[in-house]
Amino acid sequence: MPFISLNAPTTNYLQTSAEALKKYAPAPGDFPNLTGFDPNLKNGFARTAFLGIQQAVRESLTVDINFTASQSRRLITSDLVNRNFTTPELQRPNQDLPQITWRSNQGKADYLAVSALVRYKLRTLMMQGAYTISHSIDNQSDPLTGDFFDVNGNAGGGSQALIASFQNQYDARGDRGNSAFDQRHNLFLTGIWSPESRWKVAKNWKVAWMSSFRGGTPFTVLAPQSISFTGGGIQVNQRADLLDPSKVFYSTPKAVKGGLAILNPDAFGQPDSGPGTSGRNAFRGPGLYNIDMSLARTFPIPTFWKFRERATLTVRADSFNVLNHANRGNPGNLLGDPAFGISTYGRQGAASGFPAISPLNDAARTFQLMMRVSF
Repeated sequence: MPFISLNAPTTNYLQTSAEALKKYAPAPGDFPNLTGFDPNLKNGFARTAFLGIQQAVRESLTVDINFTASQSRRLITSDLVNRNFTTPELQRPNQDLPQITWRSNQGKADYLAVSALVRYKLRTLMMQGAYTISHSIDNQSDPLTGDFFDVNGNAGGGSQALIASFQNQYDARGDRGNSAFDQRHNLFLTGIWSPESRWKVAKNWKVAWMSSFRGGTPFTVLAPQSISFTGGGIQVNQRADLLDPSKVFYSTPKAVKGGLAILNPDAFGQPDSGPGTSGRNAFRGPGLYNIDMSLARTFPIPTFWKFRERATLTVRADSFNVLNHANRGNPGNLLGDPAFGISTYGRQGAASGFPAISPLNDAARTFQLMMRVSF
């Protein structure tokens, strides 16, 4: 790690914070922003509720219905403050300091879900299906997106990456919308079949499958440039104006190299002043589906004189994305960019500062072979 000299050999600790920090600004470009913390920073909390109902329709069929709700408050958020054009003189509140990252407890999130689980079991067949309809709302999904400490490099989804900040400084309410990871519909199907047969060739086979069908994740349409207005400061994550809601998506997507053009740029425009009229995460990208299958058979291994244990040989072939279906990611969302509105093949998870919450990466059809001896 390189050492960085801030050229501040001494500090008078009797000075005010604003006076002392002048010696440390501006910081080098590859160094984190000055970061301020709310002096009243508190621990976040969540209230949750769950209700489950289970009914055995018959001996081989069981149905579960579950209701889940969550309300989270005082979550950690990031904002960019001390922005240019904040004062009537179009300056920063403190001209001696650069833009500052502000950590506070302005985060709020709500989640509601209803799920149904159906299990079916016979002598040789077991199947399970789970469907969830849910909605997640917050005012900031990830406080590290685009931050210096974003360990994921801010890559994902083919969309213009956002910065963890409110559009207007300190205005948490203005960014309330769908969570970046919100998926309304999720259907998950699994099963395993072990056919019975007196024919030796058909004995000891197992066929298994796992498939998922999911709705798309939301995205924000960004304006080509941030604007400023007196008394409010420069806009961050400036949203585009929505000119015609009926023309947001093409009725027939246009084929382009590597994907499909699905967003109509004529439905959006650059705001003249103030926030854009389109909402945060107001639009939803394509859904996806994936099917995996497995075929396996177990063979008995004859015992030998010195090896009395019974042994078996299992041979299994797995196919991931057996249909080789190419799912598409969210479209490019920066108005005026050549890639605007193009949803490319090869879906990736939503951009996040935490790689652990970037699911649903897409892959081409893959085969895997396995042999196992058990004794």
